[in-house]
Amino acid sequence: MSKNSFWSTAALFALIPYTASAASNTTLEVEEIFVTSVPLERSLGDTIQGASVLTGDDLRDRIRSSLGETLRGEVGVSSTFFGPVSSRPIIRGQGGDRIRVLTNGIDPVDASVTSVDHQVAINPGTRERIEILRGPNTLLYGSNAVGGIVNVIDTRIATTMPEQKVSGRGDLTYGTNADLFSLNAQTKGQIGSGLVLSLDGSYSDQSDYEIDGFANEEAEEEGIDGLVENSAAEVYTIGGGLSYLWEDGHIGVSGGYFDSFYGVPAAHGHEEDEDHDEEEHDDEEHEEEEEESIAIDLERVRFDVDGELRNLGSFLSKAKFRIGYGDYEHTEFENEDVGTIFRYEAWEGRLEFVHRPIGNFEGAFGLQLGNREFEAIGDEAFVPPTETDSLAVFLVEEASFSALTLTGGLRYETIDVTSTTANTDRDFDTLSGSIGASWQFSDGVTFGLTTSKTERAPNAAELFSNGPHLATQQFEVGDSNLIKETAWHTEANLRVMTDRFGASLNLFRTEYDDYIFEQETGLEEDELPLFQYTQVDATFSGVEIETDVEVFSSGDMSVLLDGSLSYVKATNDTTNSPLPRIPPLFYTAGATATVENWTARIEVEGSSSASRLAPLEEGTDSYTFVNAQVSWKPIADRDVRLTLQGRNLGNSFARPHTSFIKELTPLPGRDIRFSVGVGF
Repeated sequence: MSKNSFWSTAALFALIPYTASAASNTTLEVEEIFVTSVPLERSLGDTIQGASVLTGDDLRDRIRSSLGETLRGEVGVSSTFFGPVSSRPIIRGQGGDRIRVLTNGIDPVDASVTSVDHQVAINPGTRERIEILRGPNTLLYGSNAVGGIVNVIDTRIATTMPEQKVSGRGDLTYGTNADLFSLNAQTKGQIGSGLVLSLDGSYSDQSDYEIDGFANEEAEEEGIDGLVENSAAEVYTIGGGLSYLWEDGHIGVSGGYFDSFYGVPAAHGHEEDEDHDEEEHDDEEHEEEEEESIAIDLERVRFDVDGELRNLGSFLSKAKFRIGYGDYEHTEFENEDVGTIFRYEAWEGRLEFVHRPIGNFEGAFGLQLGNREFEAIGDEAFVPPTETDSLAVFLVEEASFSALTLTGGLRYETIDVTSTTANTDRDFDTLSGSIGASWQFSDGVTFGLTTSKTERAPNAAELFSNGPHLATQQFEVGDSNLIKETAWHTEANLRVMTDRFGASLNLFRTEYDDYIFEQETGLEEDELPLFQYTQVDATFSGVEIETDVEVFSSGDMSVLLDGSLSYVKATNDTTNSPLPRIPPLFYTAGATATVENWTARIEVEGSSSASRLAPLEEGTDSYTFVNAQVSWKPIADRDVRLTLQGRNLGNSFARPHTSFIKELTPLPGRDIRFSVGVGF
């Protein structure tokens, strides 16, 4: 796409109201939604950086089998798509260890950063809300949050006393595409003076998913039409928490178990095996085909302690802490035989203080520390055993002067990464900071400008990988001499909001010194393509647009049009060539109509073709999905909701350009889902 055509498209979307991804997640209601992932808990409309919040019915309508697919389509968000359950979010073209996925503000304890085939151990279906922050303030959660954070918040530890003695919710869903069955349930109750008990659980089961056509050349040769083999999955979770609340605070504990068994579609196929039988065949070589299949069995146990104290004195208004511990293990099965075992044990703690206003200033400061131990055992242990220790201190301040608001933040972090088998120890000190300003021109019109410098240390996989990884069909090689990367980020944001119209425009640019990425070399090792972690200078720039307008409202009837557009351009400045797996321009467009207790929505989402390609990278075609949904609340004073939802109704064939396995595994075809949700 040329620059002229891109900016023409951007201008068109800025002027014409199209769709955001969720029916009622619009900027018309934005002032009622608060972002809890920032220390001062500002409303969504008051945040300078780009932010999105999914909660309530909006979140339930978006739920898919993985966190990445649940969020794909939010402005600026795509996914790694390694099958239905192992998809991690990508924000503004950046993924991996530049996007921090969090559970209630701390590490979820899983191995999803290590490799794209590893599942994020979070079930979105039992969570209260998901907050997505894009931009510089995310550095408060770690130097590896330079691209953004996804904070998934549950209610296992109650922070406020429930209005009802006992409350709960259950959601049952059936999907036609992969014969999906899923159940999510949660309940909360007062069990004594100040005591609240929470319980939740989920179960989902799905078969291989369907597509319109052949998944890849091998499937076409074997006549496997309309199906992506080895993509089935079964997942169940259970958890709970106990909280004690009083007037000026709370303290609570929680625990949870996550269990998943899923196929890795990229590693499914047939391999040729050479046999030599000297006695019976006189040293003649015979070849036979043996079916090759990879599956992952994942288990994780997690425990958390969370607390908050308020009204601490003349200086501090609030103190919050959270400590989480997790024990994670997954086994990769090769043709039902144990191949490689990945073990990950970690804990992370965060202590945060909010001080009372000092003149025009409000702010928070705190401490974060953690330890991660990783071990892989087996023939394909491509990352050696490693241990990572981190310690960080941070500060954020905000000052308001009439229509002008100034913000600033600093974070210092020290990280130690040790390879116990290679006897190699790397220490990194990082210093990151951001400043920003927003100006409210008039009621509903705000302009914000932020800039930041973020330093990120390379992680264990980037430093020490060295071996074959059959699940991703790659031979991965790290570089123990990598240095920390530095990102210089600038972002401008304009928001306009009236009673019946809302619009948001984000423009951003990030310049990297010593950007780390996994580069395809064109070489082979162990009959697998060789990917080498390397460092270059790089630049990311782009635009995000959201608009919505209420075109009709009368009594219990209303019609809303809304829309979004996301585009990012990423360049390897060292070679003046594109970086790989960058999402093409993505847009959504749709309309929502509400009549009494009925809500109907139709939308279009699409991606342009990917023609700006890195060396050795394959392009992908453009695609358009047509989606529709009808929901009905049959009982006026009861939380009962029936939903019929259709996704990709035209059964379009699409390959996600951001995926490592786009040539092998397309996106799912037509899917019709029926859901029943009951709250009490």
